[in-house]
Amino acid sequence: MNSIDVATDLEDFLYRHKESITPREVYFAGMGINLIRQNPPIRDLVSKFIMEEVERHGGIPTKTEP
Repeated sequence: MNSIDVATDLEDFLYRHKESITPREVYFAGMGINLIRQNPPIRDLVSKFIMEEVERHGGIPTKTEP
């Protein structure tokens, strides 16, 4: 999974869970998405961190899951 895929998956996750997350969480996730897409050195670092967290928590839910 490349960093753009990570950003897209994060956007999908935020949209699907918008009722259960706080505005503060949305703000920080949005900042992360922008950093991933716009800054190559940070993109690699943030993507690595996000993927480690995703793996630790069991993966990103697929679009077919509720």
